[in-house]
Order: sequence, then structure tokens, then C-alpha cells
Amino acid sequence: MVIEGLPPRPDLGDDSLGWRSADAVVTVHGTGIKGGPPVGWSFWEAFGLFAIVYLVIGQMVLGAVTLALMNYDFSQAGDGGASAPLLAATLVGNVATVALVSWWLSRRYPNWLTSLGIGSPAVRSRDVLIAIVMAPAIYLVLGLVVAPILSALIEALSNLPTTTPEQIDAQSLSTAGKILAVIATVIVAPITEEFMFRGLLFRSLRDRHGFWLGAAVSAVMFGFVHWSGPWQDAVLLVGLMTGTGFALAAIYQWRGSIVAPIATHIVFNIIGLTLILTTS
Repeated sequence: MVIEGLPPRPDLGDDSLGWRSADAVVTVHGTGIKGGPPVGWSFWEAFGLFAIVYLVIGQMVLGAVTLALMNYDFSQAGDGGASAPLLAATLVGNVATVALVSWWLSRRYPNWLTSLGIGSPAVRSRDVLIAIVMAPAIYLVLGLVVAPILSALIEALSNLPTTTPEQIDAQSLSTAGKILAVIATVIVAPITEEFMFRGLLFRSLRDRHGFWLGAAVSAVMFGFVHWSGPWQDAVLLVGLMTGTGFALAAIYQWRGSIVAPIATHIVFNIIGLTLILTTS
């Protein structure tokens, strides 16, 4: 698509697949992080990718196929934390999500990685060092301050005992299962979730409507995808993960690079998985 009188927009990519009409004028409004370019995709495009690719294709379709191939007993779904088959299904879905969304963005927005703020090797190194400090701090605040307050509030309103549900069934995991858990939760999940929630959803709102709206919406969505267990326990976990999502968005805003929340998320999950595997 070429608009007479205007230079071509390299951030919009070509229109060889016919996704835009010939007379469409696409303008990217907003401000990027740390002086960088704003992202080209809208919130609704990001939400569509989240719903269709991440939830439907990745988690539901490919996840179900993976479980079926592993002869998983679907009657066990929802009982306790994730077992090895569930971890494998999540891993397959997440890898497919990153691949499909990356393909989509590369076709429509060739400079999408620059917009997300990958940064130089020196910047990425500092982001990793910051993550080593920030992740334990977030974990301690959530565990020692936020969790007790939320638990007391939920128990007062429901008259039901409340505890944070286990997200991984460590006792059922063999050595191979524990290796799978490390790959799925420490490597693949942080990259996928930061890519979808902070890279796509947060940035689509933040660049046009400011940090607070972007952080709040993406954090709440991040919280609800972690719904697990009895409702009172699920509400507690959603609240904690919403707080985590908000903190990760704040780190992204501070550092200006998607590497920062990814690294923080990785260290955060290392702490959580280590506690699960050593205390179960």
C-alpha cells in the first residue's frame, strides 16, 4: 500500500496479504518508552492475538492435542497443580504462541522488536542484574505483605479457609518431569507471558493512554489466566499475580526494554519453582 504524497511506512510492513484496504491510512499515535517508537498495533489487535492465538490455538487446541497424545486422563483436570502432561501441553502451546505472534508482527510491523526495546548487550546485562534484585523483592512483598492481607479479607468475606494453590504437582514429577518443569516455567513461560502481556497488551495501551491504564488492564488479564483451584484460593492467586503483573509493567516502564520484565519474571519463577520442589 502506497499513499500518494507520503513516504512509505517501514513500521507498517507490506500489504501483500491484503490485510489493509488500498485507501486505508494507518497512523500510529502515542509515545514509546524511553524515547523509543510507539508500537504499531492497537489494543484490539493485541487482544485478538491474545484470545485467538494464546488462549484458543495455544492453550486449548494444541494443549488438548498434546494431552491426548500423552493419553492424559481429562477427568483429573483441575485436581491439584500441573502434572508432567499439563506442563508439556503448556510448553507446546506457549512455543506455538510465540512463533505465530512473532510471524504476524513481522509481517505487519517489521520493526516490532525495536519498538519493544530489546536494547544493546550492555543494557541487557544491566537488566539481568536488576532482575536479580527486583524479583526477590517482589516475591517478599507479595508473600509477607499482600498475601496475608488478601487471605484475611477473603476469609472474612467467605468464612472459608484460604491458601495459595499449588501451581505444580511436584510430588507426581519424576526427574524428567522436574526438568520439564524447569524448561516450561523458568524459560518458556516468562518469555511467552511477558511477550503477550507486557509486550503486546501493556504497550498497546500504555503508548496511547498512559502507563496506569496499560499496567492495570494487562495486570488484571495476567492475573486471571492464573485462575486455579477452589474459588477462594483462585481469587487469592489472581490477586497476587495481578500485583506481580503490575510490578513487571512498572519495571518495563522504568527500564524501557522488554528484557527487564522477562529477566525479572525468570528469576521470580526460579524462586517459586525452587520452593515448590524443595518443600513438597
